[in-house]
Amino acid sequence: AKGPRPLVLYAPVQGDKTKETLEELDKEMRGALGKKPFTDEEITQAKNNAVLSLPGSFETKRAIVGALQETLIYGLAEDHFETYAGEIRNVTPEQASAVARSFLDPERMVWVVVGDRSEIEASIRELDFGPVEVLEPEAQEPKPVALLD
Repeated sequence: AKGPRPLVLYAPVQGDKTKETLEELDKEMRGALGKKPFTDEEITQAKNNAVLSLPGSFETKRAIVGALQETLIYGLAEDHFETYAGEIRNVTPEQASAVARSFLDPERMVWVVVGDRSEIEASIRELDFGPVEVLEPEAQEPKPVALLD
């Protein structure tokens, strides 16, 4: 992506554990950027996930067109997808930490939390991650269902 991009963390938890989960996610992210950098094991797992998923990335014509679009949009070398796996395999924990530090800024994070407001709002406010904005789902008229005989 170019410019700001989402970092998506998906953590389904019990409503009464939302605060603790957010605290732990924040702690892990800040640790990775500072006192607890990525370990060799974590980097190996991430590299394996990236490399081993590559073959499935080119299973359809649409996926191949998407890869060609990526090459054009981001100015990638023509052999990018041929050399990608080798480049990923050569990433060190220090390099991964440097990239994380260049992209992640915990002070500018926007947290989106979905859950039972009555159960989680007070504890989320206690975290003091910043202002809390509550978004209500838009009420929508139910759509009629067509039944076929």
